[in-house]
Amino acid sequence: MTSYGYLVSGLLGGAVVIEEIFTFKGIGWWTTEAFLRGDRGVVMGSTLAFGLILVFTSLLLDLLYAFLDPRIRYE
Repeated sequence: MTSYGYLVSGLLGGAVVIEEIFTFKGIGWWTTEAFLRGDRGVVMGSTLAFGLILVFTSLLLDLLYAFLDPRIRYE
């Protein structure tokens, strides 16, 4: 279960690299182009989007831990 959290962050980081290499037009390409143009708003927005995805994934994994292992309790 713990490795899924690392997998999500690796996929997000890999999206930027893969989209730049293969010129796919996705959020990674969009972020890279905005960074190269100096568009701070887009860079901050995409960083926020990546961060929110990681936070919600971590929250989901924590809740899933509690569901799968009843010994874990959040008080």
